[in-house]
Amino acid sequence: MFIEKTARQFSNIAAVALVGLMLIGLMEVVMRLFSKSIPGAFEISGFLGVFVASFAVAETALLKGHIAVVFVLQKLPLRRKIAWEGTLALLGGLLFLAITYGSFLYALQIYRAKEVSMTIAMPTYPFVLGLALGLLLLAIVLLAQSARSYKRLLRL
Repeated sequence: MFIEKTARQFSNIAAVALVGLMLIGLMEVVMRLFSKSIPGAFEISGFLGVFVASFAVAETALLKGHIAVVFVLQKLPLRRKIAWEGTLALLGGLLFLAITYGSFLYALQIYRAKEVSMTIAMPTYPFVLGLALGLLLLAIVLLAQSARSYKRLLRL
């Protein structure tokens, strides 16, 4: 329940970031009619894109909205299918935990280096942390799905 609620909240943040991304694009197009531009529009779009992508993946995984190898698993007997689903979710969860760890380390590194974006001099580490948080939630979702699959397998 907590995981689902958190994933929904992250997805809502992703939706707000997507609206912001669209508004920046619209404002940029309109301002170009007057030979003006938004300073750092490209950077801001990239930063918002990080939140759109990384904050939406956990809920998409919960809804099983990602591309899956379902057609291969459907041919297997039920016990094998559940075992494979659990194993693939476990491997995916472990992979995203490793990526999350690397992202946190990278965020710490660029924080210490005081790295900022080129045009608007905005610190970049919060966006890497945002990416790490979104991927951490995805890892938790996948590990929970794996545990549910193995639990279900034990009941069969």
